[in-house]
Amino acid sequence: MRPLQALLQTERPDFRPEKIQILDHLIAEPGLTNIGCCNELNAGYAADGYARSRGVGACVVTFTVGGLSVLNAIAGAYIAHAGDAFVELADASGYAQAVMPSAKGLVPEHHPHFIGTYWGAVSTAFCAEIVESANAYLFAGPIFNDYSSVGYSLLIKKEKAIVVQPDRVTMANGPSFGCVLMKDFLRALAKKLRHNNTAHENYRRIFVPDGHPLKSAPKEPLRVNVLFHHPVNFQSNPRALLPFFCNKRT
Repeated sequence: MRPLQALLQTERPDFRPEKIQILDHLIAEPGLTNIGCCNELNAGYAADGYARSRGVGACVVTFTVGGLSVLNAIAGAYIAHAGDAFVELADASGYAQAVMPSAKGLVPEHHPHFIGTYWGAVSTAFCAEIVESANAYLFAGPIFNDYSSVGYSLLIKKEKAIVVQPDRVTMANGPSFGCVLMKDFLRALAKKLRHNNTAHENYRRIFVPDGHPLKSAPKEPLRVNVLFHHPVNFQSNPRALLPFFCNKRT
């Protein structure tokens, strides 16, 4: 208890009209400095910041509604350093990389393998097609609810998913392994995977940006989305463009 007392010298209560008896005891404790916050969310952010600086933090809030606000505030503590491990995995594997709406800002969107936000029916253009057509998917810290899935419209199959939570890994419809930290699992997995950029190549093949069609890099294989650039150059009235599809390679 003494190491905890040495670290934790400040407590951050949330002041509301209701009486919380524990505050009387905390205020009477000479080793603690009382810092009030205007709401539970701010108290949680303050305690989280204190913990990152000193190693441990605490705040006092009312049960249920106050606790839910604090959970929202300290959720970032559970993914500390996991973002770097996720990028290491993306670099090593070559896999296409997407984020769900609740993970915006946790991984760099300028990564060369980033394909957008996976959000069910309202995903970034061409992102959902790549994710849902993959042979397998790895979700790191996902939140599957009616908001993140747009009314549970995700077309993913559980038997093809590896779900990595902050301290647990679930293998498809198989077993779950507890006491496994996310960052440790991602870093260990990055060392074992073979490089496979098929999903990202498929994304590059179908992706058409807003505004102007893509252009090929020198000596790069011709892609369908790049081919769109050429008819634009020669098409003019009164010409008509008649597309023809075949299933044979030439």
